[in-house]
Amino acid sequence: MTELTKNDLTRGGAAAFDRPLLLTARQDLAGYITRYAGQSFLLFLTCVSVVAVMLIFVFIARESLPFISKYGVWEFLTSRQWSPTETVPQYGAVTLMAGSLCVTLGAMLLAVPISLLAAVFLSDIVSFRIRHLIKPVIETLAAIPSVAYGFFAIVVVGPWMQEHLGISSGANALNASLLLAVMAIPTIVSIAEDSLVSIGRDMREGSYALGATRAETIVKVVIPAAHSGIIAAVILGMMRAVGETMVVLMASGNANQIPTPWYDLTQSVKTMTATVAQEMGEAGAGSDHRRALFAVALTLLIFTFVMNMVSEYFMAKTKKASLHVAPSRLGQVFCRCIPNCCRVANNNVRHTTGRLAEEISVILSAMTIRIRRTLDRLFTMLAGASVLSMLGMVLLILGPIIYNGATAVFFDGTVEFRKYQLQSFSRGDAETINAEVLSTRAARDPVFDALGEFRLRLQADPLIDEAKSIYRQARDQVASRDVPEEQADELVGEYKKARDAMIAAYESADNAQAVENLDTVLRYSGDVRFVGTPAEKYIHQAKQFRHLADRKDASGAYAVDLSKREQYVKQYGKSFDELDALVTKLLGPLETPKSSDLDRYRYGATRWNIAKEFQHQILWNNRDNLGRAVTPYPRQHDFAGTELEADLALIENNVD
Repeated sequence: MTELTKNDLTRGGAAAFDRPLLLTARQDLAGYITRYAGQSFLLFLTCVSVVAVMLIFVFIARESLPFISKYGVWEFLTSRQWSPTETVPQYGAVTLMAGSLCVTLGAMLLAVPISLLAAVFLSDIVSFRIRHLIKPVIETLAAIPSVAYGFFAIVVVGPWMQEHLGISSGANALNASLLLAVMAIPTIVSIAEDSLVSIGRDMREGSYALGATRAETIVKVVIPAAHSGIIAAVILGMMRAVGETMVVLMASGNANQIPTPWYDLTQSVKTMTATVAQEMGEAGAGSDHRRALFAVALTLLIFTFVMNMVSEYFMAKTKKASLHVAPSRLGQVFCRCIPNCCRVANNNVRHTTGRLAEEISVILSAMTIRIRRTLDRLFTMLAGASVLSMLGMVLLILGPIIYNGATAVFFDGTVEFRKYQLQSFSRGDAETINAEVLSTRAARDPVFDALGEFRLRLQADPLIDEAKSIYRQARDQVASRDVPEEQADELVGEYKKARDAMIAAYESADNAQAVENLDTVLRYSGDVRFVGTPAEKYIHQAKQFRHLADRKDASGAYAVDLSKREQYVKQYGKSFDELDALVTKLLGPLETPKSSDLDRYRYGATRWNIAKEFQHQILWNNRDNLGRAVTPYPRQHDFAGTELEADLALIENNVD
């Protein structure tokens, strides 16, 4: 053995020999105890997680078992009617499952192509540095709370659909599907991109070496090799959509129906998750209704569990395939051709040149190089567009949220905020706040009255279009409620009369005639056939414009002379539009008129807010007595433990 020199010792050789090569018994025991304690702790956490899931499953199954024993699984899974509050309750989950399936399939049809193209773009097209800049931005979509998505659906998507697609209600399956697709995209992109990256570079380089374009390599080599991981990504994304609650509760419309035809996503639907979230608080303890909701939750839990097992199976296949990836059919063809080409090259180089050209012409597509390159560029552009669309989604969703949130911060110190606090929570000095409100109105109302006068003079056509749109919405609502034909004709006829009267008032060149037409509309004020329907807007507009059309100045002449409307339009039309936008931006929008004040006791419960939120459903829940607010059935459970409990008898006697 060669001895260590002095230089070796100065370079650290002596220090290396000073350390023992073997652990002492104490060190070995300490390491063993540390490893054992760590493994035991991880095993404990795993067992806790498994036991927690099992307990949840057992609890839901135990709560739903009495209902299943009473009504039967077959009746529950095949009945189409879900009406737990009727005199003869029915608990059919088909409608709920159809609603969940409708919004989920709609979401997947949009999310899967975009997500797969984005995953390909990140894994095979952009550089490593750009990928690590873009991917966190895309994953930001998964960090946005679901209630924020619901807010976006109500404030932005729903009104946009009503305005541009001619849909009567923005709360529908299409709205929910769009938002669920956005929520599922980050999950699919992340897992699919990891699966594509796990495919070795040798397969890609072999395909490139044989003349395949990047698009052909991705489609025919990479994606088939990573298909297990892609399938798992799609399944997990679908589970994200199926299990979502808040978005579908806020955006789907919650109508207990199956779309007709089944692919019409513009109709409102009700999903399983939204049903449980919406009705669990109203179901009495121990009632069949509550147990039926647990049965719905059990159905959803079993479906989710099965699909997760399927995704785990495909994920396991992906991990196994990443260790040894079998060549695809195209790769096998390439491998067979390479030795032949090499043997020809060894025999004769010149002859080989011709033979290679023939072999490549057989292996590759019959398309010309120009067409193949064009398709490759189109594929790259499409993949890049998918990533840009997701970056746009982040800005489009966060923009309104940030804007409205910032507006709310500044709203804190306004008179409107103090009025809101007083009305909602009885906070603040009522006399002072009311004086501020009156003072603010005294400053704002003359400005908006002046704008209203100009609007009557200059904007007849938009008002007429709005009146027609209101009629269409009211008519479609009647059609969607499955109202008996005679009563439906009567309702639509009344809405048509109100529409014609409003249009006649807008088109009239005589103030007195316009006021007469508006009075015709105002006769419907308080009519339960209009309350809670889109046609109620006619009453609000008639009140507003009658005040302006009938007002006279000191000389007794009309302040708004409708006979000069055409002249005003030519002179001031464009300027008014600019002025209207500027004033509205400075002073805020005109206060929306409140709907007709139905007596709160008419709904008879502390759940007034819920009743108002779903008023358009409550107004039509009794087909035998159309238009009444609620069916008179006992509501003791709504009053139990509240300050209204003492007034129950009075309320019961006054319920319509």
